[in-house]
Amino acid sequence: MLKIKLFAIAAFLAFVSCAFLFSGSKSEAQSSENVTKRDEILEKVATYKLWQQVQKPEKKADEVLTIDNSALAG
Repeated sequence: MLKIKLFAIAAFLAFVSCAFLFSGSKSEAQSSENVTKRDEILEKVATYKLWQQVQKPEKKADEVLTIDNSALAG
């Protein structure tokens, strides 16, 4: 029984290593479709980041309320 398990593990590892080695031997060039998709995704990310930025309006000096004595406020 142990020999069968070891043989199954060895066969599986051999299959995986062969599949990995043979699939990696191809030279794959980037197609123009991949480049355009990447550019579109990067543009979407950039616009999302710009949209995410919160721009707070500047406070004017006369709108600021200062409390001199906090005991009176509570």
